[in-house]
Amino acid sequence: MVLQKSRFLDRLEGRLYTRQSGASLAVFRILVGILILKDVRNHFLLIKYHLESIPSDFMMHYYGFEWVKPLPWFIAIQEIVLPLAVLCVIFGLFYRVAMPLTTLMIAYVFLLFPEHYLNHYYMLLLFCTLMSFMPASRTWSLDALIKKRTDEGVPAWCYWILRGQTEIVLIYAGLVKINPDWLNLQPLSTWLRADFHDVPVIGGLFYYDFTIFLGAYGIILLHTIGAPLLMWSKARPWIFGLYVCFHLTNSMIFDIGMFPFLTIGATLLFFNPDWPRILYFGKGAPQTFTAENKPEEEKQGRRGLVTGLLITWLGVQALLPLPALMSSNLQTAWTGHRDLFSWRMMLNQRTLPVAVFVAYMPEKHTVAFVPLRKYISKRQCQRSVWKPNLTVQVARYLKKRYAERYETPDVEIRAYILNAVNYREPELWADPSANLAAYVPIYGVHEWLEPVDNPLRSWLELIRAPKVARPTYRQVLKAMRLPEGATVAFDQNGAELDSTVPDIECNALYQED
Repeated sequence: MVLQKSRFLDRLEGRLYTRQSGASLAVFRILVGILILKDVRNHFLLIKYHLESIPSDFMMHYYGFEWVKPLPWFIAIQEIVLPLAVLCVIFGLFYRVAMPLTTLMIAYVFLLFPEHYLNHYYMLLLFCTLMSFMPASRTWSLDALIKKRTDEGVPAWCYWILRGQTEIVLIYAGLVKINPDWLNLQPLSTWLRADFHDVPVIGGLFYYDFTIFLGAYGIILLHTIGAPLLMWSKARPWIFGLYVCFHLTNSMIFDIGMFPFLTIGATLLFFNPDWPRILYFGKGAPQTFTAENKPEEEKQGRRGLVTGLLITWLGVQALLPLPALMSSNLQTAWTGHRDLFSWRMMLNQRTLPVAVFVAYMPEKHTVAFVPLRKYISKRQCQRSVWKPNLTVQVARYLKKRYAERYETPDVEIRAYILNAVNYREPELWADPSANLAAYVPIYGVHEWLEPVDNPLRSWLELIRAPKVARPTYRQVLKAMRLPEGATVAFDQNGAELDSTVPDIECNALYQED
């Protein structure tokens, strides 16, 4: 048994350390660098840009990463160093330093602003982390030019780990869509009918459920069956063509940033590693890289360690999204538990017609309706009304601010939030009578969340349903079980107890990514 295992590992290491052309990896390095640089130019990966959008000193954090704080010295250099590091990655100059430095800065921004979590930035971070340990500058780089090196090739594990990571992303992106809402064509029918209804000739087709059916079920098949077929050389060109059409269409319809182009670049890694030369010159590199005629410099023990790390990485990446897959999409979307890091992309559309926060000071016998945008950014506002861990962070911060303002330590923060997932009728998301400031972020489901009860409605039921009536200030106070006789400070001029609460201060309707 031990002998068989040893032979298996020897064969595995032999395949992982076979030398292959670095051309495809070089193209991917350049593409990743260009996509990062584009977002740097748009300021999205710059810390200062996000800090300036927050009207106060409030910072959110991921559960377990409370220790990640804004560092003034890091913020000062990041705006200058990050673009330079990314340019070095693109041109392959000082790559061994530039790539890890780029990864560190992206990871810092990622951890510092959980309200800006996007699956494609998580995917980018994973790719950058892997590429930090790869000799991706051996081909078509200034490093190779300066050192006057010919293409030495790269170990095959560089391609296999990136392919494995891409497979995990694509397959899970399909598996998570096998849920009742998606199979009932939600929310895809909402998006396609809204975006295509006025397109000449074909626009009318999207009013038919059969057209939406082909799209919804086709996406599942493309990810769950098409992604594994990328490993088969005969099917690969056809699947790649489908993916290119799919991602370019997504890019035109939805605002999903770099994800389509990053994924297209990753699927190119499944082709012959020398495909760029074959495409441009009509033939590949003259030399053939093999483990026998071009042995790796690493010692056998180091190879075993690297092999173990690669297997561990893929194992963790394959298991991490599994709990979310085993949970109901509706419950995950409603409670926020296990929603992150699980490749739950474009699954739900939320309607948030009402979100009212109130500060209650029992000692002062005073109730203050909170103008959220005075304290938190638009993005923080969007996420805090459906992400429980972010909600309690906002509540705890508001308690601190109102305790200072009213000079009393006894402050309760309550929230009246109506939430709806897909075609459902909006319903109470949080217990209005709960003092949210008394809770802390947890890994689990918060006890103050209300159960989701409303059933999924059809398209016709949705468009025929009356508009959701927003409550009055008096009704909100009653739901929160707050005394009507208390002094009330309103969040808008001229408001009275019987005035209707205003529209939510952040986007009321948006897509989840």
